[in-house]
Amino acid sequence: MEEEEFHYGISAQVSLRLFGDDGERWVTPIKGFINFYDDEGEQLQVGRISFFHIDLNSATENGWGSFDVLDHDQSTAPFIDIIQSIEDDDYDSFEHLFDDWSSNILVADRIEILPEHRNNGITAKVFDQMVRLFGSDCSLLLLKAFPLQHEPRRGDTYGDISDWQKSLALENFETDQSSALEHLTSYYERIGFTKFKTDGIMYKPI
Repeated sequence: MEEEEFHYGISAQVSLRLFGDDGERWVTPIKGFINFYDDEGEQLQVGRISFFHIDLNSATENGWGSFDVLDHDQSTAPFIDIIQSIEDDDYDSFEHLFDDWSSNILVADRIEILPEHRNNGITAKVFDQMVRLFGSDCSLLLLKAFPLQHEPRRGDTYGDISDWQKSLALENFETDQSSALEHLTSYYERIGFTKFKTDGIMYKPI
């Protein structure tokens, strides 16, 4: 393995609710950064990550269904159909998981990388490390393939686009939505994800 592969790292932190007894309690947001380390050891932030750990096992034990848990956030709601399909035993592709099945899932919400650090295999490495750190009790890594360049730009209080969003240079990506989605989906398939029906939902067994 070449030395430069060790120049990247991730830092992540979780947000845990100490009180409350609703479905959202079982959803743990994980936010973090992708860092680059130069030859002098200086650290530069070159990306951002957002994941969710969904503890459906504990939710079920406490009387909460998957819909009640996943429907709390727009980032987790798209995965209701795939989880309910598994719960209803009507999706044959998951039969090989049932012997050691855990209802817990890890959701990749977004990975953002600065232009000069793209195409270095960082995304696949981030998935691998996030699974290692937070997916040991999960059966699936889930994501919704959606090209970030077609996402509404989120401004600050005054409607200005943040410096971070500007630095991503998303306007340089492919403008045709269907073609961009096809290319993004193909990339995720190359690193081990499978499409689930429609709407960009993809899964990877852990």
